[in-house]
Amino acid sequence: MQFLRLLVRKSRELYVGEIAVQYIKISREAKGIVDVDVSSVMPLDPKVLKVISAQVAEYTGKNPEIAEKTNPDLIGGFQVSFGDAMLDVTIRKKLNIIAQKFQDNIYKKGF
Repeated sequence: MQFLRLLVRKSRELYVGEIAVQYIKISREAKGIVDVDVSSVMPLDPKVLKVISAQVAEYTGKNPEIAEKTNPDLIGGFQVSFGDAMLDVTIRKKLNIIAQKFQDNIYKKGF
């Protein structure tokens, strides 16, 4: 209550929502929980999610909590993001890489 009174006294009550979100984030980090976002065109098989969870746990040393999302713009494959890391194994990403390689043509025009 003292903290809330301090916020009101300093005219910062508008930030209570953001403060709560940050508090939850810090609390989860202290408990060793990492939020993992998995995006794919359609829901993934639970076995695939278990493998992703195990890989993230091995990489971070924390307990992953997966939030699965669907995104039809990905065409195929999936994206995994947690913290500052992102793994993108989507068809859209591969097509973009191929398009860049075609734009970086090493051959001279006119032959």
